Amino acid sequence: MGITNLADRAKAVAINRRALAAFLAIFTLLIVVACSSDDAPSPLATAAPDQPTVEAVPTTPPVAEVTTEPVAPPTVTDTPPSRPEPVVGALPFTAALDGTVTILECESGQVAKWDGVAWACATDLTAEPPPVVIAPEDVLSLLACEPGQIVKWDGTAWACGADDVGAPTSPVQPGDVLAGLACEPGQIARWSGVEWACAADTTGAVPFFTAFPSSVVVDNEDAVGQYASVAIGSDDLAVIAYHDETNGDLKVAHCEDPDCTAASEVVVDSEGLVGLFTSIAIGTDGMPLISYADFSTGTLKVVRCEDVACVNASITSGSPSATQYTSITVGGDGFGLIAYYDGSTQNLNVAHCLDASCTERTVRIVDSLGVVGLFTSIVTGPDGFGRIAYWDATNNLVKTARCNDADCTSSRVASIGPGQFPSITVGADGLALISYYEPSLHSLVTAHCSNTGCDATIDSTIDSLGDVGQYSSITTGNDGFGLMSYYDFNAGNLKVARCANAICTEAHVTMLDSTANVGRFSSVAVDSDGIALIAYSDTTNGDLKALRCGIGICKDPVAGPDAVVFARASAAGEATAIATCPTGGYITGGGGESDSLLRSNAPATATSWKAVGFDPADAVVTVTAWAICAGPTK
Repeated sequence: MGITNLADRAKAVAINRRALAAFLAIFTLLIVVACSSDDAPSPLATAAPDQPTVEAVPTTPPVAEVTTEPVAPPTVTDTPPSRPEPVVGALPFTAALDGTVTILECESGQVAKWDGVAWACATDLTAEPPPVVIAPEDVLSLLACEPGQIVKWDGTAWACGADDVGAPTSPVQPGDVLAGLACEPGQIARWSGVEWACAADTTGAVPFFTAFPSSVVVDNEDAVGQYASVAIGSDDLAVIAYHDETNGDLKVAHCEDPDCTAASEVVVDSEGLVGLFTSIAIGTDGMPLISYADFSTGTLKVVRCEDVACVNASITSGSPSATQYTSITVGGDGFGLIAYYDGSTQNLNVAHCLDASCTERTVRIVDSLGVVGLFTSIVTGPDGFGRIAYWDATNNLVKTARCNDADCTSSRVASIGPGQFPSITVGADGLALISYYEPSLHSLVTAHCSNTGCDATIDSTIDSLGDVGQYSSITTGNDGFGLMSYYDFNAGNLKVARCANAICTEAHVTMLDSTANVGRFSSVAVDSDGIALIAYSDTTNGDLKALRCGIGICKDPVAGPDAVVFARASAAGEATAIATCPTGGYITGGGGESDSLLRSNAPATATSWKAVGFDPADAVVTVTAWAICAGPTK
């Protein structure tokens, strides 16, 4: 009988192998035919769909010989590569150790397990207690696994592994795997003594420290959030100007608390297609001042809010000029100063408001050499005059202009280097710091001006992991150093980088939000406590989101009872970084991050925090650890 069963099994194995081979041959042929199609779309789009062009704007050029052709913004594909979801629970089929494939039809909730001879349906033992005791401090924190993997206890630490219910390297038995547990973003899985359950990641946390800040949805009515621009109002709360794509309106959201968990939204302008290329600043009267493009008329428009929430406002318009890419600041004279791209002449212009409401303004041409003035960003320098960063599309260069007077009747123009999406701030040293996307490197780069004219710069690559740096926004933190928010195109994430010095030759990079395709149109501002608030677009859901980012990521105290100390290490395969408090200090919190995977992240001693990063392919991995210390200042 046993011989007959073995023969039958061998025959079934041979049949299954032939069936699998036939299936794979047909599947491969279909892939080859699909990939060789002459109609396959190019992976590069000709223009970003969310970057409106001026083609639809009925404008009349000031002179007949000037072209009105708009310039297409740099290519930004709408949707990053999709990220596969993990497979949990019963498998439709699974490969046996001898290479055959057995088709299983299991009951709901069952899983496939190897019984020593063949694959068979079995009860999912995930919820049953493991035969070993996992201590309360053995929590799962900051572990990044591949899609479809699960976490397992290896006897020393949590590690990523295949969801194969096979024997791990530890005292935990094959059935004691963690699978099928869906937690909120930022939570961890913790053994309660009876079952696995979602819990807050309180490892080393203290009330004032959030390792990964939580984002909030500010507005989810219709498709909103494009061209978000944020400023901190006179009430020390954030106010955000943005575009309502569904209705073609300009909207303003006023946060009702520092974290923006509640906000009021108001439609400020709904006449035509308005609210594109928005920019916001706070006037000397404490009221928001907003510049934006009216695509129905091609004009530059300015809103002066009459209250902090912009419930009441006055609106003024300029002459038709196919306006795009506006950026506003408040000059030393207390009036608005606006840099923008004139699509009718393809020049960089500056409009200087002559009163608080900008009912009267002067317009100056700052740069007319080629197609210039896209992705403009303006800030006020220590002399009260404008500093502008912008894109020269003709030469694919980031350029700067320093206004020599309040009207910008004359200026000094300098080229920085190849790049797009520039943003400019002025540091505590009084010199400009520019963040931008370097397309050939697919990286976020900074340029620190060596003098007020920016004739020379110190350039640094801040983040080069993947394709990162689009939609950058930079401001100056409470430490006088640069703070940048930006978009990770490959992952569809929002990231932030905080400069560790004035010239930004070193920076600390953190991924802040990965819940969907998020991070485009990011804008960052810092409140009186030195805490940053970032407004940005959730492209997947069509929402406006905000995230408040504080100590350890977006803020580094330079005085007071607490200090944040960083350490970084790189090595092949595995690297360990230990951040140690100054003499006499002790740990009150900490964290770690890795450019690959994070094996462990916890206090090493009472005075230090340790983070261990590793790379499964034994490539060079960089890990950063930070310790929040009580005691001596830095």
